[in-house]
Amino acid sequence: MAAGCGDGADPTRAEWAHDADAICAEYERRFDSLGTAEELPELAHLLDKAVALLDQEREELGDLDGPDGDEARIEQMLASLEKAAAAARRARTAARRSDEEAVSVAIGESDSAAAQAQHIARDLDARTCAQP
Repeated sequence: MAAGCGDGADPTRAEWAHDADAICAEYERRFDSLGTAEELPELAHLLDKAVALLDQEREELGDLDGPDGDEARIEQMLASLEKAAAAARRARTAARRSDEEAVSVAIGESDSAAAQAQHIARDLDARTCAQP
């Protein structure tokens, strides 16, 4: 349940950060369990799973009620996570085409968008979500 649900009050930033960090910790564990890929076909398969996890994580974070005054920053964080997922989708498509250069570019874009989301999470006191 999202912080603040049921009592009609918006959660505090600390409550939101606690709930967001719990979500991020769970997804970090799931991402870590994906392993690594040596060849492009393996990478495409790994990216299938990673994209699904990114989408699920973003959805769960978006379901949290945000603290009053932080809504715009949270939306920016979620938008950055969507950019990371979109770039990961492009990397997956490029891996399926065996286009190593396009994979590299798309993964760089995904990493950059994820770093932006982490920066915003840090500003919102979500320390686990702020970790690379």
